[in-house]
Amino acid sequence: MYTGIALGPLISAYIVKFFKDLVLPFYIATTIHTLYFIAIIFIIPESLTMERQMVAREKASFNHADYYGPWMAKVRSQIKTYNLLAPLKTLWPTGENSNRAVRRNLVLLAAVDTTMFGVIMGTYSIIVIYTTYKFDWGNFETSRYVSIVNICRVANLTLVLPLLSRLLRGPRDPAKEGRSGSDQIDLFIIRGSILCETLGYIGYSLVSMGPVFILCGAATSFGALASPTLQSALTKHVPPEETGAVLGAMGLLHALARVVAPVIFNGIYSATVGKYDQAVFVCLAATFGLSVVLSWFIKPYGEY
Repeated sequence: MYTGIALGPLISAYIVKFFKDLVLPFYIATTIHTLYFIAIIFIIPESLTMERQMVAREKASFNHADYYGPWMAKVRSQIKTYNLLAPLKTLWPTGENSNRAVRRNLVLLAAVDTTMFGVIMGTYSIIVIYTTYKFDWGNFETSRYVSIVNICRVANLTLVLPLLSRLLRGPRDPAKEGRSGSDQIDLFIIRGSILCETLGYIGYSLVSMGPVFILCGAATSFGALASPTLQSALTKHVPPEETGAVLGAMGLLHALARVVAPVIFNGIYSATVGKYDQAVFVCLAATFGLSVVLSWFIKPYGEY
C-alpha cells in the first residue's frame, strides 16, 4: 500500500508537469480501476476448489419462502437488535484463558493503534493545505513530499522492521510461537516508533523551511513500524480462532477513526489558521504523546 502511495503522487506530479493537464491523472486512474475490475471478474481465478464452494453454499442455504415471507418484520427485528459496537466485546474476553492483565493489554493496544491510525488519517489533507499556505508549495512539491515520506515508510517496513526482528529475536524458534502476549521486543518497537512519530510532529510545529519539513516527515515514517507490530501483538493475546474477530473489531475502530479524526483535526486547523498555524501539529504531537504514555502500561508476556 505504501509503495503505491509513494510512487503514485510522484508519477502524477510528473504527468501534470509534462502534459500541463491536472485532469489527466484522474483519467489514468479510472482506466486502471476499470482494468482491475475486469481482471477481478474475468481473469483472476476462484481461490476455493469446487468441493469447498459446494460445502460453503450448502451451509449458507436457506428456505427462500420462509425468509422472504415476513421480510419487513425481520428487517425491523434486525434493526432493533443490531448493535454497532458489538464486535468490540472481543477486546474484553471473559473466558478461561483470559484475565485482567490480558483485557487491559487488549484495550491499551487497541487504543494506541486506533489513535495512531486516526492521527494519520486526519493529517493528510491538513499537510497539503498547510504546506501550500506556509511554503507556497504547488502540486509538484506536495506530491514529491508525499512520495519521499512513503518511500521512507516502505523502507522501514521492508528493511528496518525485518532487520530489527532478526537482530533482537534471532533465528526463528517455533517453540516460542505458541505463547501468548506481547514480549519486550514488541513493546520496544511500538514505543520507539511512536516516539519517533511524536518527534516528527513536534518538528512540524517548529520548522519554517520546506526541506526541513520533509525531514520531519521522514522521521514520522518510523511510525509505520508500530502498525504491524500492534496488530501482531493484539492477535497474540487471543486464541487462533478469535483472530478474525479481533481484526474485525480493529476494522470497526479504524472506520470510526477515519470519520471522526479528520473532522476534529480539520476543525482545529480551521479555527487556528492565521492565529497560530502550527496549533494542529501541537495537538497531533500531544495525541501521539498520549499514545506513548499508554504504551508504557502494556505488560509484556510473563509479567501477568
